[in-house]
This record gives sequence, C-alpha cells and structure tokens, in this order.
Amino acid sequence: MKKILFVMMGVLALLIGAYPLIYAFVESKYTFLGSKSPELLHSMIWKTAFFTYITFGGLALFVG
Repeated sequence: MKKILFVMMGVLALLIGAYPLIYAFVESKYTFLGSKSPELLHSMIWKTAFFTYITFGGLALFVG
C-alpha cells in the first residue's frame, strides 16, 4: 500500500511539474494569461518574471 501511494505521489508531482509546458503548447488566451490585461502582457519585465517563476517552480517539483 505504501508503495502505491509513493508512486501516486511521484506521478502527481511530475504532472504538476510539467504544468509550465502548457504555456509553450497552448494559445495564451486559453491559459492563466488569458485573464490578464493586454498592457500587462506587453510588459517584458512581467512576462520574464512570470515565465521564470513557473519554470523554476516546475523544476523544483521535478527535483523534489
């Protein structure tokens, strides 16, 4: 039973860690970015910070 739970936890962590890939393959209006204002989306500083945050967050889950 513990082994099954461990495997389930690992699979779920990998799926959550792969979540940032959605921003590479899905049009932005169908993601979290679709709810943001056009002015914010044109800010290079905000976009850089956002993509850095989700990339390193996904990597942290993969490593963990």
